[in-house]
Amino acid sequence: MKDEYAHPRAGIEFDWLAVDSSGALAVLTSAGYGPVPKAVSEHAEAVDAALERINTWPQVGDSISQPSETGDYTDWRDLAARGFYAYDWKDSSGPYVRLAVPTTPLTVDNLTDTGIMQIVVLARFTVDFASATRLTLTDLDDDCRT
Repeated sequence: MKDEYAHPRAGIEFDWLAVDSSGALAVLTSAGYGPVPKAVSEHAEAVDAALERINTWPQVGDSISQPSETGDYTDWRDLAARGFYAYDWKDSSGPYVRLAVPTTPLTVDNLTDTGIMQIVVLARFTVDFASATRLTLTDLDDDCRT
C-alpha cells in the first residue's frame, strides 16, 4: 500500500469523512484495513472528534439500505438518516462498498460546523456518491493523494 494511503491504526476500525464532486458527504468505515488518504490519517484525532459530534445529530431523513447480505447495518443506516452516504471496506482487499444512501443528502454547503467542514474537505472524490456504489482511493481528487 502506498504511503499516501496508509491506515492510521492498522487492524483497528477507523471511520473517516469525504465530500464528492457535487458537495455530498460520506462516511467511510475502514474495517481496520481499508486505505485512508494521508491527509485524513494525519488528522485522525480531529476526524474521530468530528464523527463523535455527527453521531449526536438528529436524523434529517431516512436511509435506503443496499446490502444484499444478511447482517446488522444499523450504523450505516443511522449515518444515512443523518444525511451521509455510508461506505464500508469490503473484506481484506476492498473496495469501499456503499451500504446506505440518504433520502435527504447533506452537502458541504449545509454544514454549519466549521471544524467538520475542514475535515470533510481533506478527502475530495471526483465521483458522485449518488451513483458510485464502490469507491477506491484512485477516485480521489489529485490534490488529496499527496
